[in-house]
Amino acid sequence: QMARKDNKKPSLLLAILVAISSLTLASIAAYISVSGLTKIFPVEAAIVLFAALEGSKLVTASLLHNQWQRINKALKVYLTVAVVALILITSAGLYSFLSSAYSKTATQIELATQQNSLDDVTKTDLEGKIVNWQDLIETKNNRIKTLTDQRTQQETRLDTLYNRGWFQSIKRTEALIEDANNDIDQLNTGIDSLSTLKSNTQQQIYDLETGKMVREQEQADSDVLTFVYISELTGLPIDKVINVLVILLVFIFDPLAVLLLVSFNSLLKQRREFDEEEVVTK
Repeated sequence: QMARKDNKKPSLLLAILVAISSLTLASIAAYISVSGLTKIFPVEAAIVLFAALEGSKLVTASLLHNQWQRINKALKVYLTVAVVALILITSAGLYSFLSSAYSKTATQIELATQQNSLDDVTKTDLEGKIVNWQDLIETKNNRIKTLTDQRTQQETRLDTLYNRGWFQSIKRTEALIEDANNDIDQLNTGIDSLSTLKSNTQQQIYDLETGKMVREQEQADSDVLTFVYISELTGLPIDKVINVLVILLVFIFDPLAVLLLVSFNSLLKQRREFDEEEVVTK
């Protein structure tokens, strides 16, 4: 008894905090689990059934802890198996919900990645077209320069022909100048068309780059980005990294709620025993 007096009485506040933590975890686990299991079972039935089972699980865990020595062996085994089975069912619901949530995000990321890859291919193709059109524009400009030089020469020659009165040569020279003018007009029209195509294509490339930046920003804002870094650091596929995290949560979440409730009962028992020993001592 003297040894017992040296022990400190468990804090009531600690017991209350443990109870609140246990009930909070159990409630969240139940909610998420039901959300996951309603993908398999009818919603109304799943909510009522699993809410009742979750509450029963906590009560049964408390009963086993407080009345372990008084319950007969068969009932003890059944109740223990029931609690473990319910923990597994809740954990399965948690896994279903979390996996489904990640699956949607992963699908969006995969689609964005595929779209980026397609856009990169399209961009490369468009850039190739721009280079070809620019080459054609330069070729046409060079041709225009050549025709302009020839036209200037013919116009200079035309003045000489007028002075000499060589009318047949004048007609041929004027025809050559007119042909040059027509060719230059056609070349300029072609350059305008190519420039329009080039400008439109550059706008398409800009739109592709803008779309890619938007998707990359959305991925950067996504919570999954953290696990992308972990994936790159460990060399493991991101699906495996997420799966390991989900499994860890599943094996910690609901069992921790049950163990905290057992701890709460244990704290209450210790407080009760402490009070009884104080009474005996007095």
